Amino acid sequence: MQRVLVCSVALCVLSPLATYAQDAPETAPTVSVEVPATTTPPAFLEGGATFPTLNYSLLLRRDATTAADSTEPDPSPGPQGNGNPSALPATGYVFPSRSELNRYWLRNTIGLRPLAGATFRATWTTWVNDTPDEWGEGASGWFRRFGVSLLDNGINQSALHLISRATHQDPMYYSRSGDPFWTRVKHAIQMSYKSRNHQGDAVFSPAKIISPFVGPMITRNTIYPDRFNSGDGLSSGATYLAGSVGWNLIREFFFKSPHW
Repeated sequence: MQRVLVCSVALCVLSPLATYAQDAPETAPTVSVEVPATTTPPAFLEGGATFPTLNYSLLLRRDATTAADSTEPDPSPGPQGNGNPSALPATGYVFPSRSELNRYWLRNTIGLRPLAGATFRATWTTWVNDTPDEWGEGASGWFRRFGVSLLDNGINQSALHLISRATHQDPMYYSRSGDPFWTRVKHAIQMSYKSRNHQGDAVFSPAKIISPFVGPMITRNTIYPDRFNSGDGLSSGATYLAGSVGWNLIREFFFKSPHW
């Protein structure tokens, strides 16, 4: 009788579990992935007992290859690639900075070139053609002509600097050293009326055409004797413009200038 009671209680307890097992949803079969494993004995074991350790060499090799590919620079020259978008063009030209232009202006205003030019002009106008003759041929006349020549050049260089800055052009001279002789001569002549823009191309320069006339127009109407006027200023400006061609030829063949 006790066995019957025990069986009845056991049947009552196990019957809900059997029902839950029949109603439970089927789970997807698990897929086993074999990973190569090595058996590396721990350092604290002296015997032959080993523990399986996963071999991650293949995963590390794959990650290293991916990282190397991602850091390799993009050979495309466009600005969207990994190349340097600020790389210089093939000519290597860089538009001069404001400080470089200021030094260029200062060097051409009170440097060796203006001093030599004023010395030559004062000597020529004092002892060759004696103009203006009101100033005489003595030392005082020479120094007066020397000062006016420096003033003419200073005004001309300032006008060249300011107009070039307003038109976004580079007034500096660039030589073509290494080119054929007549190519360099042609280049020196062209640089008397051309300048470089921000892209490095030679373009027409209003500053180089206007600036030689600014100084003479001022001095001939103010410092020179009363008989001089704007016509004399235009004549002297044309002389300065022609002289810029000769000065460019000297810079092209005898002085070291930035290369084109």
